[in-house]
Amino acid sequence: FEPDNFWLGPRARDLIRLGAKYTPCIHVDRQLFDKIEEHRVAENETVCCVRRDNAGCVQSSIDGCSKQLSRSITWSLLHDFGVNENRTRGTVCGLDPRSCDNPRSVKPKEWPDDLTQWPQCIKPKNHSKDGDIILSSQQNDPYINMKCTILGRPCCY
Repeated sequence: FEPDNFWLGPRARDLIRLGAKYTPCIHVDRQLFDKIEEHRVAENETVCCVRRDNAGCVQSSIDGCSKQLSRSITWSLLHDFGVNENRTRGTVCGLDPRSCDNPRSVKPKEWPDDLTQWPQCIKPKNHSKDGDIILSSQQNDPYINMKCTILGRPCCY
């Protein structure tokens, strides 16, 4: 069923087939952009939440990470393990500037502190002789956010 075209000219189906744009999608919707920005701010405050029994990890807010069952991996915690990254935002499960060969996080193209602006790692660094990251059960492993099995993460923009 196609609604009647009260304008003179081609039918809506024909216009779309010829590449016409749907006008409401072209306009900037301030409420939509504000909501997306709100989600980006919230996502930027997340951390890698690693289960204490090494059953996996999930990207979540610090408050959403159960203190009894899991541990929030923050840059301040990794600093205690000897990691010298000057970052304030949370860590990301399975993505780390220290563990990526392409694109590398080196000056002048250092990965920003804003997690939502991090690139996708095309080539991870090798952390073992075999070329794979060695899974570790050590709770003080500086690469624990890279070695855990990712159980879930929020949608990324």
